[in-house]
Parts: sequence; C-alpha cells; structure tokens
Amino acid sequence: MKLLHYILFIMIIFSPVYSQTESAENSAAPETDKKEENKEKKYTILDPVIVTSTRPGTKKLEQKTPVNIIERKEIEEKIPQSHDEIFKGKAGIDLSHSGAGISRPMIRGLSDSRVLLLADGIRISELRHGGNHALSVDISSIEQVEILRGASSVIYGTDALGGVINFITQPRNNLTEKPFSANASVSYDSASSGTMASASVADSSEHFGYKAGGKIKDTGNIQTPDGELPFSFHDVKSGFGNMYYLAGKNLFALSSYFTYSDIGVPVLASDPALPNALSKAQFEGETHTFVHGTYERNMSLQDTLSLDMAYQYHERHMRQVFAKNGNPVNIDVDITTVNADPRWTHEFSDTNALSAGMQNIFMAAGSAREILKLVATGPSGPVAYNGVPVIPDSMQSQNGVYVQDEWKISSRWFQTLGARYDFIYSETQGHPNHIIKTAQTDMDHNVSATYNLEYFFVPEHVKYTIGVSRSFRAPILLERYFDGPHQGGNDRGNPDLDPEIGWNTQGTLKILYPFFSMEWGLYYNYITQYIEKVDIGSNTDEYQNVHKAHLYGTDADFAWNFFRGFSLFGSITAIRGQNLSQNANLSDIPPVKGRYGLRFEDAISARWKMWQELAFLSAADVLYPGEGEDKTPGYTTVDYYLGFRYGSSLILSFYVKNLADKGYHDHLSRVDPTLSGVKWEQPGRSFGAGVSYTFSAE
Repeated sequence: MKLLHYILFIMIIFSPVYSQTESAENSAAPETDKKEENKEKKYTILDPVIVTSTRPGTKKLEQKTPVNIIERKEIEEKIPQSHDEIFKGKAGIDLSHSGAGISRPMIRGLSDSRVLLLADGIRISELRHGGNHALSVDISSIEQVEILRGASSVIYGTDALGGVINFITQPRNNLTEKPFSANASVSYDSASSGTMASASVADSSEHFGYKAGGKIKDTGNIQTPDGELPFSFHDVKSGFGNMYYLAGKNLFALSSYFTYSDIGVPVLASDPALPNALSKAQFEGETHTFVHGTYERNMSLQDTLSLDMAYQYHERHMRQVFAKNGNPVNIDVDITTVNADPRWTHEFSDTNALSAGMQNIFMAAGSAREILKLVATGPSGPVAYNGVPVIPDSMQSQNGVYVQDEWKISSRWFQTLGARYDFIYSETQGHPNHIIKTAQTDMDHNVSATYNLEYFFVPEHVKYTIGVSRSFRAPILLERYFDGPHQGGNDRGNPDLDPEIGWNTQGTLKILYPFFSMEWGLYYNYITQYIEKVDIGSNTDEYQNVHKAHLYGTDADFAWNFFRGFSLFGSITAIRGQNLSQNANLSDIPPVKGRYGLRFEDAISARWKMWQELAFLSAADVLYPGEGEDKTPGYTTVDYYLGFRYGSSLILSFYVKNLADKGYHDHLSRVDPTLSGVKWEQPGRSFGAGVSYTFSAE
C-alpha cells in the first residue's frame, strides 16, 4: 500500500508542476492563433471515426449499436504483451485467458463462435469452439480495434450473435500523404520474463502508400503469487504488409500477415503427482497466413461499390507427451478459407442511404492424428485412434445476401431497417474409424432482421437508440464433425445440430461533449436451440441443442476531463445468463466487473509530453455459478502506467501491474488448480518497460 500511496502522491501533487512549466514556457513565447486553437483542443474528447459500419466515415456517436474504440495511441502507451491487455476492462467485454497466448474474447456473456472476429472487415478463420488458441493478428500492425456490442447478423451473418471485433490495420478513411518513416520498438515484462521486439516501415503519397513490418515475441511461463504456471509460455514470429493505390475514383488495396507461434496450454495436466501428467503440452509451430485484396470505386457522389477477397490458411499442431511413459501424441488440423464480399452503397439524399451486399465464404478442414508409442490395444486404447483424424476432410460454404436502409425522419429522429438471408452447406467425407464413417451433408438456412430507432435529445451530443433484431448462428465444422481430445477430456461433434436463433432487444444512451463522454447500454438476448457441451460419459462431452436460454444485463463507460489534464474514467459490466429449459444458470458467465481510475496527461515542454494512469479492476463474487462451477471469490487489482512522448519520434512507457501482488482466480479461466498444481493462475506483480522510436523523413 505504501507504493500505491506514493504513486497517488506523484500524480496529484507533482503533475500540476508540469502544467505550470508548460504555461511558463508558453507565456514566454509569442502565441499565434494556431497555438491558441491547439490549447483549446488539448483536453477535448474527440469522436473517433469507425470503420466497422455500412457507411464510410461514420462517427462513434452515429453508430447504431454500442461500440468500443481502441486507438493506436492507447496500444502504444500500454505496450500490451497479449491481446488480453488490449480489451482489459472495456465495457461489455470479458476474456478468458490461459497463459500468455490463449485468448477467448467474450461480448455480453457470449464467446467463442458467438463472437465474430474480423481483420479489416474479413472474417478470420479461427473456427473457435472453446479451444486454446491465440488471436493471430499482430498487435504491432493494429491501427484501431472496434468492438460492436450486440447481435450484428444482418451485416455480418453467422457467428455475430454476441457481437463483432474488427482489427483494423489499414483504415480506408485515412489515406493521407505522409513522409517515409521507420519504427523500432522493444518491451519487457517481468511476470513472464517476456521480451517483444518489432520494426516497421511506412510511406504514403497522394496516390500510393505502404506499410510493412514484423515482430518477435518470446515469453516464459507466467509467475503467479503461488508459483510458476506450467505450459503458459507464448513465442511468436510474425510479419505483415499492406499497400494501397488510388487512381481517380478507384482504390486498390492489399494487406497480408503471417504468424508462427508456439503456444503453451496450461489447462492440461501438468502436476507431476497426477497419473496422466504431461511433460509437454503445446501448439507447436501453429501458423496463420492471411491475404486480403480490396477494390473500391466511387461511381458518383451517391454510389460506392466495393469488392473484398481473401485467402487464409491456418495450421494447428497439438503436441503432447505423457510424463509417465513418454508416449507422444501429435494432432494436426489444417483450415483453408476463401472469402468474396461485394458491397454497394447508394445515398439517395442527405436523409436516406441504402446498403446491400453479399458474403461468400468457403472453408475446408482436415486433420491427422499420430500416436508414436502404442502402449495399449483394443477398441478403447490408443491403437484404435492412431491414424484416425480428429475431423475427417470436411468443408462448409456460407452464402448470404443482405440489404439495409437508413433514413432521417426529422432533424432528431433516425431509423434503420435491415434484412438478410443465409444458406450454409456443410459436408464431411467421414472415416472408417471415426464416429462419422461415411460421407454426410448438412444444410442450414435462416433469415436475420434488425430495426433501430434513434433520437437526438441534443444534436451531435446526446442520443438514445432502441433496437430489436433477429439473429442466428450456424454450427461450425468442429461442432459438427470433431471427435478427439480437448481441454483434458474428449469433445464429440454432432452432425444433427440445429442453428441457434437469437432475439435481441437493446437500448443505448450516448453522450459526447468536449470534456465528458458516456455510453450506457441495456440489453436482453433470448436464444433458442442453444448449443452446449453435454457430458455423455467416458470423459466425453458432446455438442447438443440442449435448451432455451436468455442473457440480460447492462454495460457502461465514461471519461471526464475535469481539470487541466486530469481525467476520471470508468466502466462496468453486469450479465445474468440462465438456462430456461432447466431453470439453471448458464456456465461461463462473468461476474460483475468494473475498471476505474485516474489519468493525468499534459506537456512537460514544447516537445515532451507525459501521462500517468492509476487503474483499478474489480470483480465481484460469482453469485450464480453454472453446472460444475464454483462460486469464485471476487478481487481487485491495481495497475500503474507512466509514459513520456517526445514529438512524434520517441515513446517511453513503464508500468507496474497487479501492484499488490494479488493472488486470484479468474472465473472464466480454463486453468484447473487440481491439474496445474497452482492455486492462483493469474500473473502476480509485474514490472514492464518499453521504448519505441520512429524516424521520419519530414
């Protein structure tokens, strides 16, 4: 606590000194109109432009659904070692993270395949069904992250039942002329003994621009207050590149990235005292290749036509070695994805715009399983599974068409109406020794719809939106056709699964003024044919449509710049999830959680700027655990950030996370203390530092 008091003392007592220094320097220099204008805007909260919208250039206040915006500036200041830290404490967002590399984003109580992940608007071929995988988008390439909270099936189709997370690496609405620049950065984190280094180059002119770079990340096992968490390392090598060419009314863009990762899996048995303990548990050499091309044409002031096409190849290599007998098990899963998304927008007038489009996605998956030392025989032993794929050669084709109309009723009233139809075809070839022995096909088709009504109480400042929607989620290939080890047990697919259908109602209040912003949402989500894993014995869980469910809650965030660089911020998320068919609680529902704190940001001199942030993250006790879950106790952690920025060339960042070295268990974590031998799996006190230098030819 002494360290916490010292930090508060620094922020509150000494921070005004920097402001006085700046004021003295400014008073000694002649002030121009431009300087006065900059001074007025210094502490102003701006309304960022978002990309995840049917209309380019839409502001956050204009967006129909609640949205979280994470800008590049915040990423640079926090020097995150993983994607978890980008989302930490955001309203409506939770994460289950196991180790330094495994992330499962959750929006309003829904996760895995109910949250759609995009890279520059293109669906990422993660095929998540609760697995221990890393998010493949390179953090160093991200310019902005946009999180739409709430069902978004009309525009994005299946998997957007809970919301959408879009990683923006090349904003189309920010094609400006900038001089050549080169950046290099390094950072260190003590809790994981982790180092990260990245480098990039960029250049842009009126018609052509590019950016390219790469990253190397090397982290060890996480140090918790209860000791080292086995198999929690994460090593990454990645590269990215994007470019655009603007010729008159035509825009051509190309982006790509490649990641190569070794990902420890701490959810599996690692305690040497256990009979099934592993001496190795990791995804070894997991790769993801992503190539995305865009053509966009402004045919007139009213019409815009675009076509996005992408290719992805995802390799997963699970490697396990049993400590007792040295028996290694190798499982490989390969996923190939091709996307083609044409879109058209027509603005009839300043008060009416129509958007229409198609989404066509083809996915193919295959696998191999190899048990190198056979120590058992018979139908239930390893011999029966050696050479049997966990998923036979399978494919899925998703084809959707949508239309959405937005129009202004009056100066204060706006409304949006949209509809969509999807047809999804799935097929597997089967395998003689798999549960699916012969070829099989499955077809799903469904309709989504949405209606939003907006009212501006104060134009450009205060708005309330109420929306209703019907959405759906089709089972992914792994939920239908997978049969193999997962999370220490076995998962079994179900070809007879029906799509989940969601009925969503939400209301959102948005307030934006130069010194204060707030977003508050209320929602109710009713889902039929809810898909969940059910224990069918023999340490096996099968995917089944088990019940009707509903989730309801509230989330809110605010920022208040109350005095010369000082600001208060906060967010809260509260969710309740119930199985209505069995009058029981849903599993994996996060506790009431909030992040709040104090920030100071100002100029030390004409070139130097500094910031400090003291942030608290509090989680309440879990009052309504799901089946097989415990009432996880609540906790509060404290993080402190300090940084300096010199012009646009140098950034120095420092932090102390979990300042009190609090030992705690995250309710959404998949790490089981009985398997890992570690009571508290979350990182203990961690010290970190980073430096980023940018050379610019201006």
